[in-house]
Amino acid sequence: MSAPTWQGLPRRIRLQIQHETFSLYRSLLRSARRTTESQQTFLRETIRERFRFHQHETSRHRTLQCIREGEQALRIIRESRTNIVFQERLDALAAGKAGPRAHAIQKLKSIPDVSLYDLSSNKVTHTSSRWKKEPMQRAIYAPPEPFNAIPSLGCLPQDQC
Repeated sequence: MSAPTWQGLPRRIRLQIQHETFSLYRSLLRSARRTTESQQTFLRETIRERFRFHQHETSRHRTLQCIREGEQALRIIRESRTNIVFQERLDALAAGKAGPRAHAIQKLKSIPDVSLYDLSSNKVTHTSSRWKKEPMQRAIYAPPEPFNAIPSLGCLPQDQC
């Protein structure tokens, strides 16, 4: 909240928005604790990821929109205990049967040889295509040449040329 767009607001309002944001974060995590184990893990990871992603948001409008979305998510999590439709949707998201996890699982299953792919990033691309896009990275991973194979040094006294 130290971004320039927040500087024009009175300190009391900035602190109130900051307090409301932290309160919402704690409430979401507390509500996530009251779900099943798989849902709990999924919700905890998702909540933390979303808050970290928007941590340095500078737009007042976007920040207030994120707070409204968080309040709506809190209402849905609380209602999921009694609403079977919300419960089933949350189960599907947590199990990777719907949403972004399902898409990632489907994409991974379509890969013929997983060992050839770099799965550490968000993109699932073949490692050979990464070398074409990033030629400088290949030099970092290239093994060093033997000392006596460097042509500019010529023969060393202990070597027989």
